[in-house]
Amino acid sequence: MHFVTGGAFNGKRKWVINHYQIGSVTLNYTWISAYEQENEQQFEGTDQFKNTTIIEGMELFIRNYSNNFEMTVMLDEWLKWEEKSADRKLVIIGTDVSKGIVPLQQENRNWRDDVGRFYQLLASKADKVDVIWYGIPTSLKGDL
Repeated sequence: MHFVTGGAFNGKRKWVINHYQIGSVTLNYTWISAYEQENEQQFEGTDQFKNTTIIEGMELFIRNYSNNFEMTVMLDEWLKWEEKSADRKLVIIGTDVSKGIVPLQQENRNWRDDVGRFYQLLASKADKVDVIWYGIPTSLKGDL
């Protein structure tokens, strides 16, 4: 698994498209985005996954689930899917929401904490972790 994070509108999507040559070399892919409502059902399970699967907007998916346990179960399912074939690659894109002003509402503070905890789990299980700031990648784990 490759976990890509960074600030909002800092070029994560563009970097993933370029890095994995989505649409040019990599043609057998699935792109699931939390920013598009119709993709929410695709998020559950792995039936629609193709050899390269990108899940974008992890912070919003986390907000829609009642607890990190459900997300952890799904992550385990995704990792098992990826491990079944060397041709499979799972890329997870999540916006870093930990910087800036702490939200006033308890619900938003809890969500921010949940995102941080889940991103720690993603980073620990990922083969690669990259942070994208202003379109520039910094590798935190694995080869770039």
